[in-house]
Amino acid sequence: MKLLTLTTNLSHPGFIQFKKFYDHFGYEYDVLNPKESGFGEQMPFIVEWCKLHPDEEFIYVDAWDTIALADITELRSKLPDCEFYGGAEYGCWPDHALTDKFPNLTLPYKYLCGGTWYAKTNLIVEMATRFPNGEKHNDQHWMQLCFLKLYNEGRNVQLDNYGNIFQSIMLDAPETFVIENKRVTNTLYDTKPVIIHG
Repeated sequence: MKLLTLTTNLSHPGFIQFKKFYDHFGYEYDVLNPKESGFGEQMPFIVEWCKLHPDEEFIYVDAWDTIALADITELRSKLPDCEFYGGAEYGCWPDHALTDKFPNLTLPYKYLCGGTWYAKTNLIVEMATRFPNGEKHNDQHWMQLCFLKLYNEGRNVQLDNYGNIFQSIMLDAPETFVIENKRVTNTLYDTKPVIIHG
């Protein structure tokens, strides 16, 4: 299973860090390198990549603020059987009107984070066809809307509410995590995430 990321600057310190961690753990990855891409405007490039890779599964991660702490074998072992598995975070951004729309609202990590997710390429192409990404939506907003529509249709789309694979640390209290033997442990659930998103 391949990893996918996107950056407009291959010399950015965040991307240099990306390569350090993902190379260390032996990930196979593709890097989309458009000349220009505004904040939250990556999905058109990702959709085109998915069209070129039908019937595949992949992991998408942001290029400048994610690191890997384990290899793809561990990631696969923790991945549920589903069409989409998204990282989750504390805050509902950018559309606070969606705050009460997500499943598992009693859990701390309940809102889809657009910076870390697993999907099947055919699903992403389907999403782009069924739910065109209007100019008023950034990538995360669009993905949240798509996720909720698919979830309410009964599709097998899930969020990583416990930080088993994807752990967003945005808005999180530092004491939630401990670092031992170069691994981060989420003390709320005693989970060891594979990918950290800052």
